[in-house]
Amino acid sequence: TCLALSHPSLPRPPPTLLLLSPFSLLPPTLLLSILAMFSLRALAGARAVHRLCLPFSAARPNATASSTSSIDLLSQTLDSAASQEAAEKAEKKTKKKSAAVAGDGTLGVAHLRGVHGSPQKFNVIAKMIRGLNYQEAIEQLLFCRKQRLARWMRGAVESAKANAESNHGADPKKLVLSKVMVTKAKVDKRLAYHSKGRAGIKHKRHAHITIQVKEGEVRTDQRGKQKYGKWGKTVQARERAEEWNALLEQGLPKRPPALNA
Repeated sequence: TCLALSHPSLPRPPPTLLLLSPFSLLPPTLLLSILAMFSLRALAGARAVHRLCLPFSAARPNATASSTSSIDLLSQTLDSAASQEAAEKAEKKTKKKSAAVAGDGTLGVAHLRGVHGSPQKFNVIAKMIRGLNYQEAIEQLLFCRKQRLARWMRGAVESAKANAESNHGADPKKLVLSKVMVTKAKVDKRLAYHSKGRAGIKHKRHAHITIQVKEGEVRTDQRGKQKYGKWGKTVQARERAEEWNALLEQGLPKRPPALNA
């Protein structure tokens, strides 16, 4: 019957043959039960691939069960599978965070992939801020002469600091740039026009940037002052600078008027 209906050259079967097909004689509720049974068996066969934990009774439902109960069982199975997958993802995330903290003490990581710029020029900035405190690194990047590249690097430093704050509740004043790595990425080749009708190849380079931050240990310099990072301002000097900036934001008091002679 299906072949006769699909092929245009063959004669169409009479209506009586279509009415006497085996599925037309079944009630609608039984048809829905059969459809639900086949769908559940297909899901039970694919549970190893999609990690769906279906019960054994779901793979072989009772033939006399109603269509409503089969659909409810299917929805409950899919909900349990989704909740189990979400729990596995959360567990993997917590394991990854704990391993990062227990390993080398890294609290925040930031990656920039395929940034337009020469890796050799990015390395000049990376050497300048490697091992510095977070605040000192931001200050160096704000006043760097290569501002086009320093903006990318400053965004990566801010992202690593934000990850350390949100994931582990780290204090930004104690964060140190433990790792600043720049690697080579793709190189685009473009046409370069030369004189006398000649042409050459222009290389547009890209770089990958990886920044890791961790809580640094307090160092004591020769004067007995405490500081975080390789070099820069001490903790006491930064506290005084923050107080002075807060006073500047509030507004300095005006000078009293001069006394009349």
